[in-house]
Amino acid sequence: LAVYRHYIQNILDERPHVLSMEQEALLAGASEIFGASSNTFSILNNADLEFPTVQNAEGEKIQLFHGGYGQLMESVDPSVREAAFKGLYKVYKQFRNTLASTLGAHVKTHNYKAKIRNYDSARAASLASNHIPESVHETLVAVVNKHLP
Repeated sequence: LAVYRHYIQNILDERPHVLSMEQEALLAGASEIFGASSNTFSILNNADLEFPTVQNAEGEKIQLFHGGYGQLMESVDPSVREAAFKGLYKVYKQFRNTLASTLGAHVKTHNYKAKIRNYDSARAASLASNHIPESVHETLVAVVNKHLP
């Protein structure tokens, strides 16, 4: 039985947040609706946005894209990092209202799901699956903020 201790404890921990079968069915049926803001962002971000070309460290012009952005931001050449950063965020700025709306809807979805599942907050719900106390998150944020320039 000791082999199953962790598994059983997880079930017991989640019990207060599991709804009736009817309520769970309603939630499951609304999953596509709850995911609409994420889907909209994904389509916008991965298919509709057109990013500029930038010069890499070797002087070659390359198309800026998400996968290559990280590599460009790790360049030892500050002008490459600056061009990549400005290129990416100039495009995002053009769509800031749409991006803000999708983010707002995403946050509202998480807040709603946390509330109906009897969590104190969306943060508590998000951390619960990994058994992370909110105090750990609070400490992390405080330490990071303390060391920001």
